[in-house]
Amino acid sequence: MLKNIRYLLVFAKVVETGSFRATAAHLDISVASASLYISKLEESLGVALLYRQYFGQF
Repeated sequence: MLKNIRYLLVFAKVVETGSFRATAAHLDISVASASLYISKLEESLGVALLYRQYFGQF
């Protein structure tokens, strides 16, 4: 349950900042971890939450 909350917090920050890099810096985690958290959240929900681009997410 706590992992899911962490995934949601990371997702909210990615939406707010528009990037994994800014999210990672703000939450003091690696970019890879931020990306993994979003992937795990998408997997658990069965939907893509972000459209990934080289210059940010939408």
